[in-house]
Amino acid sequence: MVHKDRALAHDPITAYAPNTQASRSPRQQRALSLLNPLPRSMSEAARRIKPMRLSTARRALTSMIEREELSHWEGDRLSPLFKVIGVAGVSERLSALTAPGRSEEQRSQALAALFHSPQGQPLFESLSERERVELSAPWVRPMAALAHDDGFPRYALAALFEATSPQLHATLLLLFERCRREVSGCALRVYEVILRKGTLSAPSLRLLFEELSFSAELEELEPLVAELSPRVQSAYREALSAQHKIEAG
Repeated sequence: MVHKDRALAHDPITAYAPNTQASRSPRQQRALSLLNPLPRSMSEAARRIKPMRLSTARRALTSMIEREELSHWEGDRLSPLFKVIGVAGVSERLSALTAPGRSEEQRSQALAALFHSPQGQPLFESLSERERVELSAPWVRPMAALAHDDGFPRYALAALFEATSPQLHATLLLLFERCRREVSGCALRVYEVILRKGTLSAPSLRLLFEELSFSAELEELEPLVAELSPRVQSAYREALSAQHKIEAG
């Protein structure tokens, strides 16, 4: 998987950053302050949250994962944060939160927190491919948010799609679309490289265009589709025609 850390390392507060600090305890607020800006070193992180200890911050963040109290934006920054501050004292709790039977939110956020730890890669590799796709939202959302202004996320999303087995392409496209809507991402930018590469099968094209039709964003792709293959243009025209028929009632 292509990592999101490169994009997040210089990321300003993105469009989906929450304004929830007022509802958080002082302890939670201090731990969450590490998410923006992300610290560049463990010593910087420790200095910023004094007198709280990093061990306390790790426990506070892990408890918020466990209770599903983190917003998407906060959960999406766990991977680069824990890469810096480590998982000492919370690795077992986080590992337990990735187990089947836990919610998708718990599993994906705990996996993100563990990803750069010694346990992270073996844990990731132990998952089925379907689980990897289903738990990839904390990686996909930042890419979808940053795709408007940066080419790297567009290629990263295309690389993930190409690396995924064809039988899971529909599942992955639905995840892309869910994440894109959650961050108000630009459809044209998010799917630009994927469409230009021409790797979408006919069923995948239909699914993507249908999803964009439901959200009334299909026509955003028109300037791009005009440059693509006749196969893509035909699928686009069919979807657009179906959308106009539904709108006409």
